[in-house]
Amino acid sequence: MYRLGYIDQDKYNKTIRLPIITQRPREETEKGFALYFVEYVKQELIARYGVARVFKGGFEIYTTLDPEMQISAENAIKEILPDPEDPSAALIAMDPTNGYIKALVGGSDFSDMKFNLATQAKRQPGSTFKIFAFLSALEQGITPQMTFNPNGTVVFDIFGSEPWEVGNYTSENYELTEMPLFEATVKSINVVYSQLIMRIGAYGIAKVAMDMGIETKLNPYPAIGLGGLTIGVSPLEVCTAFATLANYGTKNEPVAILKVVDKDGLIMEESQPKSSKVISSINAFRAIEVMQQVMLRGTGTRARLDDRPCAGKTGTTDEAENAWFTGFTTNLVACVWMGYPEANLKMTYIHDMRVQGGAHPAMIWNLFMKEATADLPIENFVRPEDDMIIVQVVMNHETGQYMLANRYTPQEQIEMKEYRYGQEPAEQMPIPEGAIPIMPMVSLMPIEEANHILIEAGYTNIIYENEPFGEVPPGHTHRQDPMWGQPVELIQKITIWVNP
Repeated sequence: MYRLGYIDQDKYNKTIRLPIITQRPREETEKGFALYFVEYVKQELIARYGVARVFKGGFEIYTTLDPEMQISAENAIKEILPDPEDPSAALIAMDPTNGYIKALVGGSDFSDMKFNLATQAKRQPGSTFKIFAFLSALEQGITPQMTFNPNGTVVFDIFGSEPWEVGNYTSENYELTEMPLFEATVKSINVVYSQLIMRIGAYGIAKVAMDMGIETKLNPYPAIGLGGLTIGVSPLEVCTAFATLANYGTKNEPVAILKVVDKDGLIMEESQPKSSKVISSINAFRAIEVMQQVMLRGTGTRARLDDRPCAGKTGTTDEAENAWFTGFTTNLVACVWMGYPEANLKMTYIHDMRVQGGAHPAMIWNLFMKEATADLPIENFVRPEDDMIIVQVVMNHETGQYMLANRYTPQEQIEMKEYRYGQEPAEQMPIPEGAIPIMPMVSLMPIEEANHILIEAGYTNIIYENEPFGEVPPGHTHRQDPMWGQPVELIQKITIWVNP
């Protein structure tokens, strides 16, 4: 360039002293730090600025990644799943107070597989989703003291679909015939939760989950409350939703990029908090209480931290094709998924241990959190000052006292009353022998949901009549006989009118 006159002598003298830098082969460039996180950030930037601008160079990117937490996450997975033939694991950790992603492991080897299991994989969550059913029940005034029969296998006839058959994960039967919802959550009892789901409806469960951070569209089928989804969810989504719980019902959008500065020093963007209140603080706290017991004496004991309060939930799908553990302290939440990346393949025993959410994923979570929280403050989960709750109660005329409604209480006898948490009635109304079920309200809803509710209640002699009624959308019910809220024998004919 000097000989041809493109640069002068001074420029030549300065340039000739600079070292020659060659571009490394591609395989070398992929031996770096937190490559799945880096790729996630890169894709976020490309979505905002385009490929040409991002790769032209000159951007300074400030991120939320905590290098020490990232190392802890990678080491925890390697310790529990050390062999190349082992299933893969993904881990994502987040500060629940602001949504900052602190660590992200998207697979075993970035150079071998670029697909990010933490942010892109959509897998069935199993019993992880029970917590959304629990929260939906709380919002409807159902208390954790409401009881259900936990035994055997239950079968529900689903309108327009195959019957829904539900059994417990271990096929275990219990000595008691009435189990409180609280205990069923600690022990992750499918049979109890199937009955709860059919009582409260799947629409509320889907809404709670999506409000809290699940971005995948959820079809409101009954199996949703047990984690049976049309499309699965990613660990990032689950982590975001559980961070909402840890933050007492306030959702923060996940953040990986704090600031972007261009080559001229101009700030292109700077992260601003994006938060919204999606569930009440007291109901979040009530869910945290039961999730603490999951780790103290339930399915998540292997994840328990000995030095600080923590809460969490296990998840295991059929044939152990996916295993999850998601949990949190007051200042850090982490989600661990385990499975085979190429397909939903059965996992039975890995390293002489039966695969389930409370095994390998819980152990990975424990190892990671012990190191990641070592320098964080030890804090208790604190009951919110605004602790008023809505509860379904019924007057016991023999005692003159309010008691908790049970699943047989006639609708017209149920009152929705507000109490300070802990001052609501403690006992459920006795379940009368030979109780006649109460006709549920199935008007003004999609025909599929009405049918779900009636079948769950035990009614099978159901007649649907088409009758135009412009006040409701097509396919929705608008009238029923007998009317809701009264005792109706299971063998009686039920007629439902539907706007065609």
